[in-house]
Amino acid sequence: MANLKQYIFFDFEMLCANRGMSFSTMEAIRLGAVKYELETGKISHFDRYIKPNSTKPLSKFCKQLTGINDADLKDALKFNLVFEDFLTWVGGVKKITFLLMVN
Repeated sequence: MANLKQYIFFDFEMLCANRGMSFSTMEAIRLGAVKYELETGKISHFDRYIKPNSTKPLSKFCKQLTGINDADLKDALKFNLVFEDFLTWVGGVKKITFLLMVN
C-alpha cells in the first residue's frame, strides 16, 4: 500500500428547498475542499461553483442556507468539468485520504 501523503477535506453545497427535495432533483452547486500535505504541513484550498442542470432560480431558502446566489452560478462550469479540475488539484488519488464533511 502506498504511503499516505495528504488529507483532502471536502464538502458539496447542494440545491435545496425548505420543504426538502427528492434525491433525483438534488444537484451539487459548489465544491469546496482543503488539502493538507503531511510532509510539509502545506494547506491549500479549492472552491468552485457548479452550474446545475436545473435552470430554475435558487429558492430564497437555498440562498440563505448556502450563501450562493444565481449570479454565482451563471458562468460556472458543469459538474464533470469542476470535478476534473478538482482531481487535477488533488494531484491523483493513490496516496490520499478523502474526508467528506457532513452536516
